[in-house]
Order: sequence, then structure tokens, then C-alpha cells
Amino acid sequence: MDWHIEMAQNRPESLVSILKALGEFVLIVFGLIGISVEVFHEQGLLKKLLNTIMNAAMASSMLMIVGILVALAMLKIWYDSVFSTAENAHALGDFLMKAMMAAGVFYVYVFLTTGGFKL
Repeated sequence: MDWHIEMAQNRPESLVSILKALGEFVLIVFGLIGISVEVFHEQGLLKKLLNTIMNAAMASSMLMIVGILVALAMLKIWYDSVFSTAENAHALGDFLMKAMMAAGVFYVYVFLTTGGFKL
């Protein structure tokens, strides 16, 4: 009798939950691909950022680097205070997954309307 109860608890997932998980995975992959193309293509965000840093005067570049480091330190302090509990850390993971899925929806739309990931 005990094996029958164990089998009922270990039943496979339903088709709907498998399709939902597959859809979420596909949207996340499209989001990652789209963001990667935006950052790394010829006129992408990374090249624009590097050109901005190289074209700026040395004093303003140093000031910008210091400002970025201060902003990163403030973000780290805020992150530690807000997400110090396990419940909030779990909420952050859920939010980031949903944000990546939203980016995936956007890039699926861009891909279907333009034929590529670049805008």
C-alpha cells in the first residue's frame, strides 16, 4: 500500500505546466539574444559607451569613473538593505525573470516585424 501513495505523490507534471515552462524558457532566450545583439553589434551600446569614454577629456573621464564607482557603492548598500531577507531575495529573482521574459516578448515582436534583432 505504501508504494501506491508514493507513486501518487511523484506523478509527472501536466502538459500545461510543461508548455508554460517551455514558453518561459523561449522568451528568456529571446530576451538574452536581443540584449546581446543590442550591446555587441557594430553600433551597439558597448561601442557607444567606449567611444564616449575615449572622446571625453581626461578630467571629465576620471570624474565620470568616480561618479560610477560612487553610484555602484550606493546601489550595493541599497541592495544589501532591501534584499537581506530570503523573501525579498526570492522576489528579486522572480522580478528579474519576468523582466527578461518581457524583454523576450519585445525582441520576438522586433524579430517578427523587422526580420532581425536590431532596431
